Amino acid sequence: MLKRFIFAFVFLFLICSASAYIYMLAPREATLQNNESTPLKYVQPGETLVFVINRKSDSLVWDSINVSTSWPSAYEVLDKTITVRLTIPSDEQAELKSIKFTLIDNESGVEENFDAVVFLRHDLIEASLAKSFVECQADSIAKYELLLRNNSLAEHTIEIKSSLPETLFEGTTITLRPNESRALELEVSPGTAGFKEFKFYVDSTLFDKRFAELNAEMRALPSLQTKYTASLYAIPFFSFSLLPSYLLNAFLALL
Repeated sequence: MLKRFIFAFVFLFLICSASAYIYMLAPREATLQNNESTPLKYVQPGETLVFVINRKSDSLVWDSINVSTSWPSAYEVLDKTITVRLTIPSDEQAELKSIKFTLIDNESGVEENFDAVVFLRHDLIEASLAKSFVECQADSIAKYELLLRNNSLAEHTIEIKSSLPETLFEGTTITLRPNESRALELEVSPGTAGFKEFKFYVDSTLFDKRFAELNAEMRALPSLQTKYTASLYAIPFFSFSLLPSYLLNAFLALL
């Protein structure tokens, strides 16, 4: 009877001593105890939040994980880490969501938990122009500096477009990493000399959302070549008395 009691006591002692810390590497680094809660600020509805957890935890090795949430989730067990991807529906409201993670060591049967308290917010992508007015030659390129900031713990892919024809600005698509700031150079072709007012648009590719609508201005100064080129395209409208001089200008435009 005494031997059974000692065996049960030792078994319980070993189970208790097997308890270990949980090492979370992403979306932020944290060392968590069993049943501990960790706040995660901020994530945007429509994004995918990625958790990376170290499999090795003192004397334990996590073999699988259970995630208690209504959001679509998937996990992958790698050699050294477990990666969990949570896809947040785009129609979620800005609020707090608590998600329970249960890690399992198959060999010992030990399970440990932690809660991730996710703060949901909208409009986590910020965009602005370093300067909204650019002056250039009509036959050169106008360059604008777009300042971007992703305030989310998840990456986000955005598309930059404009109100100009695509022949003047083609647009571009980039992916911002979590909490990344970036300066992006935008090149606009003036097309013709003169003053132009237009807009840059910063749109999400993950869902239907426009983060920014930025006003921009451009003054394209006529160059010698553009002056001659105007003669080339306007020949049918010149008077016959001025035709020789305009033909000369048109010829110079081709040089």
